[in-house]
Amino acid sequence: MAGQMEYIVALDSGGQAQQLMEKAKVHGIPHAFVIDLEGTIRYSGHPADAQFEKILHQTVGINLENRKKEALPLIADTFEQLMEKSAKDLKQILVDRGIDYKGCIEKADLATAIVSTCSRVTYYK
Repeated sequence: MAGQMEYIVALDSGGQAQQLMEKAKVHGIPHAFVIDLEGTIRYSGHPADAQFEKILHQTVGINLENRKKEALPLIADTFEQLMEKSAKDLKQILVDRGIDYKGCIEKADLATAIVSTCSRVTYYK
């Protein structure tokens, strides 16, 4: 059956999704749930429904207006490459992305923050 599906199906080895789908009386896939931090189901339905993306973004706090803004590049530099830059340059990378660096005491703290946040998340101007 997996060879016939043209979309990603996640493994539910603990049965949590199955329990959720049974309680919601969902009998087929694809089906998406958006659950907020309080455990409230904010959306239940087909992931292609226009409301799904809107509610998903609202729930995780993504501003849809950001899509109209210019994306900043992902930082692909390694920790070692970042350590060759000045602390001022490292701080600017974080400031440009709206990331607070006040807890970064050493230059290595700045480089660590960049590697852990700016290499996988797209930020916007």
